[in-house]
Amino acid sequence: MYDIILKLKKNFQEMTVNKILKYLICLWLVFVAGFAINYAVNSYYASKQQVAVVGIDQPIENKESVDAQSAKSAQPEKPNEIIVTVGKGDTIARILSNSGIDSTQSHTLIKALNKKFSMKSLRVGLELVITVDNSEGYKKLTKLQFQPTFNHVYIATLGSDDDFKVEVREIELLHEVKWAVGTVEGSIYQSAVTNGVPSKIIRDMIAAFSHDIDFQHGLKENDKFALMYEVSTDPETDEQRPGNLLFAELLVSGKSYQIIRYKSKGGTYEYYNQQGESVKKGLLKTPIDGARLNSRFGNRTHPTLGYTKFHKGVDFSAPQGTPIMASGDGVITKIGPWGAYGNYIQIRHNGEYSTAYAHLKNYAPGMKTGRRVKQGEVIGRVGLTGRTTGAHLHYEVLKHNRHINPMSVKMVSSNKLPKRDLMEFNKAKGSIAQHYSVLGKGQKFNLAEVSTFLSATVNFKNIAVSDNANGEKKLG
Repeated sequence: MYDIILKLKKNFQEMTVNKILKYLICLWLVFVAGFAINYAVNSYYASKQQVAVVGIDQPIENKESVDAQSAKSAQPEKPNEIIVTVGKGDTIARILSNSGIDSTQSHTLIKALNKKFSMKSLRVGLELVITVDNSEGYKKLTKLQFQPTFNHVYIATLGSDDDFKVEVREIELLHEVKWAVGTVEGSIYQSAVTNGVPSKIIRDMIAAFSHDIDFQHGLKENDKFALMYEVSTDPETDEQRPGNLLFAELLVSGKSYQIIRYKSKGGTYEYYNQQGESVKKGLLKTPIDGARLNSRFGNRTHPTLGYTKFHKGVDFSAPQGTPIMASGDGVITKIGPWGAYGNYIQIRHNGEYSTAYAHLKNYAPGMKTGRRVKQGEVIGRVGLTGRTTGAHLHYEVLKHNRHINPMSVKMVSSNKLPKRDLMEFNKAKGSIAQHYSVLGKGQKFNLAEVSTFLSATVNFKNIAVSDNANGEKKLG
C-alpha cells in the first residue's frame, strides 16, 4: 500500500499544470451531470403525484378544462388579410392569382366589381386588402377592399350564394380653409412649403400668377406672399388632401398682385384680379394692325432659297415702320440680330407659351432682355432685316419650346366679368372679408381692401377654419 501511495505521489508531481486543469474540469462535469439527473428524476415523480391528486380531488374541473382545450383546437382558422400594392403592369386577375385565389372566384369577383368600378383603371401604388379563409384547406376569397379615390372605399364581400356583393362607401371628410403668410427666402416654392403649404396649392398659385409675374427672375428675397386654400381630411386616417386655391396675394418689390377663384353665372371657375378681370391673358392673333397674312405655317417653297422648307410661323405683310405689338403680357427672353431672322424678339408669356417676332426694322425704346411688356405694347416696327424679299413680320408661337401653328391656337380672350356678375363679385367682398379676418385672428392684412375677399362660392358655414402657426400676421 505504501508503494502505491509513493507511486501516485510521484505521478502527481510529474503532472503538468494543463493535465491538472483537465482532471479538475472532468470532476466538475461529473458533479453537474449528477445534479441534473437527480433534479429531472425528482421533477418527474412530483408531476406524477400532482396529476394523481388532481384526478382524485377535482375530476369535474379537469374534464371541463380538457373539453375547453379540445373545443379551442376544433375552432376554424381565422381569415387572413393579404395587403398587395398595385405595381406597374399589374392586373387584378394577376394579383389574385399570385395571392393563391383560384380563377373561378377571381372571375366572379372581377365581374361584380366592374359593375361599379373599371378594374382596368387600377393606379400604380393603390393598396388592395384581400381577405381569405383557409378553413376548408385552400385560400377562399371572402372580401376585397380598396380605396381608389380619397373619399370612396370599395368593398366586395362574398355572399352565401358564392357571389360577391359590392358596396361603395363614401367617407365623410372634414373640410377646412387654411391660410399661410410668409416671406420669400430663396425660392417662393420652398418658402411656401416651409410654411406648410401643400405642393398642389403652390403649383396652382404659380400657374395663376405666371401671366403677370416672372417667377424665375421677378421675385426677390423678402417679397411677401399670402395664400388661402381648402384642405380635406379623412377623420379615420387623418390623411389630408389639398383642394382649391381660393385666394392669393404676392407683394413683389412693393407692388401687390392678387387673385381670387370665382365662378361666373353659367361659366366655370377661374381666377380673377381685384377688378374682376380674368388672369388668363389671351394672345393676339394679329400682332400688327392692318396687316395681310401672306404666308402660312407648314411646308412651303421658300421665296429666296427656291426649295421646299418648313415654315415655323406665319408672315404678315405690312409697310416698313408699321408698329408691332406684344401678343400678350410677358418677359423678353431674347432680343437682337439672329441670323436669317434679322432683328428678332422672343417673349415668354407663361410656363407654356412664348412668341417670336422677326425681320424688325428696329426696336421700341427701352426693349431689352428681362423687360416685362404688356399685351398690345409696341415692341418694334416692321422691317426687312435678315433673309427676306420684302417688308413683313414673321410671327411664331411656341408651346413648351415647340413651334405650333399660330392661327390654330385656341386663343383665350382676356375677359372681364359682366356687370351682373361684377355686382355679385363686389357684393361678396364684405362677407368674405369677415371670414378672412377670422383666419387672421382678427388682424387684417396691411393691404388694399381687396386683399380680404375670397370666392363667393365658398360655403363658410360648413367649413372649419384654421391658421398656420408659422405664418405672419401682416404683409408689408
